[in-house]
Amino acid sequence: MRPDEILVMIQKLERIFCKECTQINLESQLLLQSIADKRAETKFHYIIQIIRRKDNVDKVIDGDELITYGEFFEAIKSKPEFYKTILPR
Repeated sequence: MRPDEILVMIQKLERIFCKECTQINLESQLLLQSIADKRAETKFHYIIQIIRRKDNVDKVIDGDELITYGEFFEAIKSKPEFYKTILPR
């Protein structure tokens, strides 16, 4: 997966969680989607940072470089507290 695909995947999970948790008016839904997007970006940057540190501190991950499922899953599992909170509750 490309890094931008991982970000989109996490954003979709966060947005689905927001929709499932509450029935709200349109203005509040836009706010919750914005919050969900920010949470997804934070998680995404954290995952990329873990992968970058694991491989090489100076490694730059650009939008065209692929991240394997193994790298992605290993990055998530490397921090047990993060693994427990990666999916919304």
